[in-house]
Amino acid sequence: MVGSYLSDLWKKLRFQPFYDGEWVKGIYLVKVRHDNFDDCFQKIGTTFYALRDKEIWVNLTGGTNQINFALLLGGCFTATAASYYYVFQQDTSLLHPEGLELREIEEKRTVDEILRRWNELPLFQLQIGETLMKLQERFAEREILNRSEVVKILGGEEMLPKFRRFLSFEEDKVRRGILFEKVVSLMDKIDRKVDNFSKWLDWAKGEGILSEL
Repeated sequence: MVGSYLSDLWKKLRFQPFYDGEWVKGIYLVKVRHDNFDDCFQKIGTTFYALRDKEIWVNLTGGTNQINFALLLGGCFTATAASYYYVFQQDTSLLHPEGLELREIEEKRTVDEILRRWNELPLFQLQIGETLMKLQERFAEREILNRSEVVKILGGEEMLPKFRRFLSFEEDKVRRGILFEKVVSLMDKIDRKVDNFSKWLDWAKGEGILSEL
């Protein structure tokens, strides 16, 4: 249903001259189990990681909690999302902004109304995934790290409070916290062999989860 809707919308917007050209080269849909967070995160996280050199905008309008949380967490781990946004509407049965019809999509009134409902979330990127993986490499060698060593990995003393949920501090000794283990195990779901767009296409096709408009 979503694929059919987007295909019709694409035609209505008359973007065909740009398709496979200089502007829009392709629109891809990735199939996820919308009620399964692990499935969503594995596919979203792998996609974000593969496209980390691209400008990614994340639309949080609608969607299940599992999908949106995976989008937020995947973006936080990889620091790939340039923008998180949503378009406010109350009618959850619609796939387009409430009160607007596709036949009106080219009118300035419609564009102005969509922009009025546009909300961008000013989320800051910590690229926490890379930092935790560096810590994990050190913890794999020994159970206890020195505080100064951890501070260097985090990038400064001021970063310590942000990681108190992940690490256990005892004077100059630092150990892994319970949340650290959970997050690292979650990050292991990201397939880091899929590290560019071409490999991502092959991976998604091989998984049978890719559709293209």
